[in-house]
Order: sequence, then C-alpha cells, then structure tokens
Amino acid sequence: MESKISVIVPVYNSERFVSKCIESIINQIYLNLEIIIINDGSTDRSTQICEYYAKIDSRIILINKQNSGVSDSRNIGIKVASGEYIGFVDSDDTISSNFYFNLMELMVSNNSDVGVLGNYLVNTRNISILTNQETYFLDGIEAKSRLLTLEFPTSLWAYLYKKEIITNQELNGQIHFFEDFDFNYRVLTSAKKITVLNKHYYFYNSNEYNVNSESLSGRKLTCLEIYNLILNFDERLDIEKAQFFRSHFAISMIINLSKHSVTEKDYKKDIRRECVTMISDITKSSWVPLAYKLLIVMFIVFPSLTTKLLSIKYTRKIKSEGTKN
Repeated sequence: MESKISVIVPVYNSERFVSKCIESIINQIYLNLEIIIINDGSTDRSTQICEYYAKIDSRIILINKQNSGVSDSRNIGIKVASGEYIGFVDSDDTISSNFYFNLMELMVSNNSDVGVLGNYLVNTRNISILTNQETYFLDGIEAKSRLLTLEFPTSLWAYLYKKEIITNQELNGQIHFFEDFDFNYRVLTSAKKITVLNKHYYFYNSNEYNVNSESLSGRKLTCLEIYNLILNFDERLDIEKAQFFRSHFAISMIINLSKHSVTEKDYKKDIRRECVTMISDITKSSWVPLAYKLLIVMFIVFPSLTTKLLSIKYTRKIKSEGTKN
C-alpha cells in the first residue's frame, strides 16, 4: 500500500486563488493523500470555499481557527498530520498533477528523508536554484551548507518530508519573514539523504497578497533575528559562510525600505543597527559579494541617501517595464 502524504494548506483571505489550489491537490495522480486545510480566521469567502471542498472530498480535514499567522497554522498541521510524509502548499499556488507521485517514487526507491524541488515557476517565469541535472542526491550536511548561501530552496512548499524528521520541529512563531529558512536549516541538520528533482511541478503565484509584496513592517524585520537563532542552534555553524544569508536578509530589508513609503523612522534605525552589528563579520567573509558590503557600508553612513538612490532606481525600473508593456 502507498504511504500516505499529509498536505498542509494554510489559508487566509485567499478567495481568488484557493479553489484552483485545492483542485490541483485533489487531482493528484497519487491518491493516498490527507489534505489538511488550516483556515486562519479568513474574513472573505475562503471559509465557504474550503467548506465546499471538504464536503466533496473525504480526504480533506478542515480546521477553522482564529487568526494567528501562517507559522502557527503550519505547526497545527504538522501536529494533526497522520501521513508518513508531509508536504506544504500555499493557498494561492498550484501544483502539477504528478508532483507527489514522481517525487515519492524517487524518495522511496532511494530511502530519502527529504525530497526537494530545485525548479519551479513564478507566474510562468522559470526559477532554477539548483543544477540543471534532472535528479541527484546529497546529504544534509551539504544541503544545509548550500542553504547558507541560498543555493538550496528555502520555502517549505519546495520540500516533501518524512514525518519522522519534522515531528519534533516547529516553525518559530516569532519570525514572520524567511521563517522557512530557519525551519529547513534545522530539518536538514537531521537529514541523512536528500532527493533533488528539477522539474516544473510547483507554480508560485506572485501577487499583491503575498507577504513579499507587503510594505516594510516590524514583522518583516524579524528575519534579521534568524542568524542568531541558527548560531545558537548549530555549534558547528560555518560562520563565515553564514554571513552571506545574513547580509542578504539585511539587503532585502534596505531595498524594501526604499520601495515603500514608510513613515516609521524606527525601521530605518533598526536596520541600520543590525547592519552595524554585522559589518565586522561580513567584511571579513569571502562569501559576501563586494556589492553587498558596499551597500551595507553606504547605508550605515548615509541611510537616507542610500534609500533615496535605491528608490529612484526602482522607480525608473518600473517606468521602463511599463513602457515595454
């Protein structure tokens, strides 16, 4: 008998996309699924849509709860899951009908703890994080090493896990941006064998409702805490290599600051304070690109000028793209 896969789908105000998402899961050619939908206090028609699908497919478990965030929803899903394997799908995305069948076939035949997609589509645009080799295998040490330089997928939806490897793990509810990175680093530390499949099986829908599109906020800034979490977790952490993702997250916040009209000066101060904290480490690291180092130094010395220049560059890019369209 096929092993059961528990697919966890956190839902919050996704009425425009959730039907296609659920249908792409129930139409999998791999039939032994448990579909756990966590409705995180939606205030739109998402609740009614999820209730409809729960009535027509007995494999669906619908949990309605008060809004507490995507990490809490995923943690609840992990606790409820009865499958031998666990996967995640975001409620505004869809998956190919043979996604779980093909990935499970490879994982089972090679006795892998984790299966990973190294290729996916963002609004029809191909994103390839890993090598062009269709299928290959590596251990957790190599995988988490690549994760430090963002050369390995960070998002939960790109992974299929043996339940036993994540049963004692949970997402940190205090981290609200790049929270998957922290979770997967801990999981990969325990993984012995990982299967990587470079196929277009996941379709990421980048839209105005994604967290990536949100304005800068205190919630987003929590990603700057991830470095210390991993430093405290892993006594064997490659500190020099880890400066890459540490500086990358800081750069992301600086760019985010320049894209949006943020009136809270404290955000600028918070980012600058973190940049000052890391500057000594990142300047010594050969893994951090020179462009990253220069931008962070410039932001420390001239925070307002740096964000203004980046804002002008971003505005010109938008206008140029608009002209092309």
